[in-house]
Amino acid sequence: MTPLIVRVAPLFLGTLLGWHSGDPPTRPVVPGPVSVEIEKGDTLLFEIGVITGDPNQIFANIRDVDVDGNGNILVLDDQDFSLSWFGPDGRFRGRTGRDGGGPGEFRAPADLAVGPAGQIYVLDTARRISEFALGEEGLEFIRSFPVPVFGSGMCVVDGRLVVLGVADGTPKVYILSEEGEVIRSFGAGFPRQLPRGLERFTVFFDSSNGRGHVHCAGGDVFAIASERLGIVRWFSTQGDFIREVTINGFSPVTWTAHPRGGLSMGVDPATGVANTLNHLSGGGPGQIVATIHGASMEDMEGQLDIYVLDSTSGQQSSSIPSEAVASAYAHDRLYSFVRDPYPKILVQTIPQWLQRH
Repeated sequence: MTPLIVRVAPLFLGTLLGWHSGDPPTRPVVPGPVSVEIEKGDTLLFEIGVITGDPNQIFANIRDVDVDGNGNILVLDDQDFSLSWFGPDGRFRGRTGRDGGGPGEFRAPADLAVGPAGQIYVLDTARRISEFALGEEGLEFIRSFPVPVFGSGMCVVDGRLVVLGVADGTPKVYILSEEGEVIRSFGAGFPRQLPRGLERFTVFFDSSNGRGHVHCAGGDVFAIASERLGIVRWFSTQGDFIREVTINGFSPVTWTAHPRGGLSMGVDPATGVANTLNHLSGGGPGQIVATIHGASMEDMEGQLDIYVLDSTSGQQSSSIPSEAVASAYAHDRLYSFVRDPYPKILVQTIPQWLQRH
């Protein structure tokens, strides 16, 4: 039976923890609404996004935010099937995309990356990458090409595309040329998440282990993160493993077979929390910022925590409570996004927690 594709969020954790169906969900848990609170000493420069009014600033669900070398802000919306462009000052410049499989259309947009020459790549879970450019008429579709994996994360490093996803039930990393040609591939190396007694859900667990995030750390080094396991691994584009870090205190979602079929998701009984690794982004030189979401039975909406990781040593900071998903760091600014009371992007000066690390 083909798995039922379901998107769930910790906003509905009360339902989620007791959820069951004939088929397991195959989409990752995403953070629910959070409120915005800027630390003392940080400066919020501007926001992009409104709950009503200008349709160019209304988002359905922000999936990713990235920035090019000129400070242009790109926003990927996976429920509106759109890619939006805002100038360095936050002014709307263009939007493209819709639901579909044609040129410039998206089936399940999963990630966004900007190349060194300003190329804009959108990874579609439906085994495709689309390329766009910023033009006088707005966002211009350039081309699309297939990828041999159901991708969930992507970045650009050393003139190459790095894609993390699932191929034949196995988490794999693909290194592609900018033309989309496969240069090499290798296993992601995440341990197999197959709870005892749930062998009949092997396909689901094998595929869910491959979902995660990618950040290009400079040179020929990149990091990949398992969404469900809280593990970050560094590799070179040659496929050489460098190091591995498990986020401190990460409590994976638990799974229980339901008597009527399907799976029930729950919190870790040892901590009372269910975590997912929500995003990887850059920080200062040699830094990676990981945003973790955690929800409990008492706090259905959950909370976000930031960890700053050192790419050289793998050392990590203690958890830093956050009110937003850290998505990009560029031009001495931090770009992040929230979903409460509506999806919007925050552009602020370097936050105190990042200056300290």
